Amino acid sequence: MNRRRKALGAAVAALTAAALLTVPASAAVPENAGLQAMGPIAEHGFPAWYSDKTGLRLEPCLDTAPADLCTLLANGFSGTPSMPDHFPDEFFYSAGVGELESGGITATVEAALEGAFSTGPVRAGDQITFGRIRIRVDGLQSGQTYRVIHPYGEEVFSNIEEEINFTEDIGVGTNNFSGALNSRLGPFLRWDTRNPAPPEGYIGDPNVEHTFTGSPYNTNYFQLIGPNVAAGAPSNALCDPLPVGVAATDCVQQAQWSIMGRKAVNADVAPESAIYTRNTDGTDGGTILVHATSDDGEAIVVENGALGDPGHVARRQMYGSHGRYVANVSYAGQAPPATLTIRNLSDTPVATRTVKVVDGVTVTAATWMLNAVGRPVLSVRAGSTDPVAKLTVHGPAGTTAAVDSTGLARILDLKAPPLKVTVRSDKGGSIEAPVKATVVPTPILPPTAAPIHPTNVQPRASVGLDATRSIGMGALTYAWSQVNADGTPFRTGLGQDRVVIAAPSEPVTSFLAPLNPGTVHLALKVADQTGLNATVRFQVAVDAPAAPLAVAVGRLDGQIGSTVTLDGSGSLNVVRYRWVQVQMGSNPTVTLANSLSAKATFTMPRLPDPNVPLNFRLVVSGGDGTTHYVTVQVFQVVDNLAIVSAAYGAPDLRVRGTSSVTTGTNKVTLTVRNTATSASGTLGPVPVDQFGDWQYRGALPAGVTGNAANLRIDAVSEAGSRVLNYAVTAG
Repeated sequence: MNRRRKALGAAVAALTAAALLTVPASAAVPENAGLQAMGPIAEHGFPAWYSDKTGLRLEPCLDTAPADLCTLLANGFSGTPSMPDHFPDEFFYSAGVGELESGGITATVEAALEGAFSTGPVRAGDQITFGRIRIRVDGLQSGQTYRVIHPYGEEVFSNIEEEINFTEDIGVGTNNFSGALNSRLGPFLRWDTRNPAPPEGYIGDPNVEHTFTGSPYNTNYFQLIGPNVAAGAPSNALCDPLPVGVAATDCVQQAQWSIMGRKAVNADVAPESAIYTRNTDGTDGGTILVHATSDDGEAIVVENGALGDPGHVARRQMYGSHGRYVANVSYAGQAPPATLTIRNLSDTPVATRTVKVVDGVTVTAATWMLNAVGRPVLSVRAGSTDPVAKLTVHGPAGTTAAVDSTGLARILDLKAPPLKVTVRSDKGGSIEAPVKATVVPTPILPPTAAPIHPTNVQPRASVGLDATRSIGMGALTYAWSQVNADGTPFRTGLGQDRVVIAAPSEPVTSFLAPLNPGTVHLALKVADQTGLNATVRFQVAVDAPAAPLAVAVGRLDGQIGSTVTLDGSGSLNVVRYRWVQVQMGSNPTVTLANSLSAKATFTMPRLPDPNVPLNFRLVVSGGDGTTHYVTVQVFQVVDNLAIVSAAYGAPDLRVRGTSSVTTGTNKVTLTVRNTATSASGTLGPVPVDQFGDWQYRGALPAGVTGNAANLRIDAVSEAGSRVLNYAVTAG
């Protein structure tokens, strides 16, 4: 009982538990699967009941006498529930829990429809409900795949680490109780017809494990399927039926569960509206039209106060069918009552609800259009069942307008029409209405030409032009050209030298800056598939020749196998770039990519001596004919590799370690040696995770045998570090 209450008792604490891969038990979901409806919101702020597709209704299991039938004592709750002063912080409409022990394996599967509070403690307005499927299994083999078949589906868990911790909560949303209807629960699990029968009014006794029914897939049990899970299992835990293709040694099950739930005895009642209308003959008083919902055939009445009280409304019968009820009642006096009371006399105890009395607001027209001078106008014509009510139209982004005495309100200068507007009354009524918009056809937008280019360059520098940020419909065509300062086609003799654009119809191209300082005027024309085009003009200034200055970070660190970028883009007054490697010691020669660009790259090799860096020189040439250079050193990242533990207990070898290099694709290769036989073999490579941890668990290398005392391990990381001759312990 204690373990079962613990499984049922952590409803809110694990709402965010991570779920693994979920696989349905069948590609076709049966028609009876799922929940069907929920009842009205009761006084405690939760739905009065939920029903499944068999018609079974369950209400909140809040009984404390007999307390054990609702398992509330697990939370220390007792007494009569009252919101918010004395109410449990969690409860269940239904709950089913199956528990199993097999050898060293413990497993629990829970399926429950729960009520709780989104922030934990009891607080009115914070109510939530959700459907939960939870699976907890301990004592499994790491790296293996396991299946769990349960009443509402099947889950597959791959490459686990000794345990399964799965929680699926569907429907969690403050005061949004319909979300639970989308969970996989339903029909509700309940005791089957085998003796004993459940207590009167309940679907089971959670203190007695019992066979049950309700699974839409006819899987009224849970099965754990995986390598050798039946080792040490009692005979009554072996799978029956045995899934197709599964060995008897790989399957255990539990078909007797702990089932909890209280059948709903009350229909409750849900008020929908109470709209008053003042008398139009000049006398005080008026009528109130009341709407409510409940089950068919209920005795629903509406009333307010006692005889002689202000706003007294005598008790009236509400009439209806198909779950809907209505009444039209009169009131006296200058103002209607603030609220009415609606009661369902068929319920025990009588369900009592209050509904706020408000005026009825109507909208006869809501339009948006351009007036005669092209100014946008949102016009709304609205009215109220109370002639003295003051109405306000609420548009988008906080825009408002008062409804005048003729029933008209206008909001100006909304350049785009809203889909809906809301009209609110100072008497409490409101309505949301769609807006009918008259919008003239919108013209097709031309493309946008967006050239990217430097603003200042040195003489004879290569000037890059990039139009890839231009946008338009479909594939674009490009045309780069040199123009005069006024945008006319280029002609010599107007103050600028001619340039030659290398590929004038490509999105990315270049030209060689003139030798003489001045301004080069250019244009980019872009056309799209609609036939429209756009042209933008720009200019590049050619500065007077200046001495170049090579600028680059003097020291870099590179991990073996990673891409190292040599960046000289901060250099000044550059016409040409050239990166070269300067040999140092016995370091290898690398292949430089883009060596004639501001940024060059290469793949970091393993260095013979990590203390001797690779050396590179950036030589830049300026428009004045001079050069300048700077040296960059690239050091190999040294990995701080360690073996934390190594243990061998046939058939598993378990090795754990750490590495200081967590970026890139650092891996560790293990060599296992038997000091008695000199046999050795290689394992891995084992990846290093983002926290710098790595581990291996599995068999010894092929050809290596022996006991732990004779085994030694060498570890080598791809980042260039190693640990040698680490002794293995027994375990």
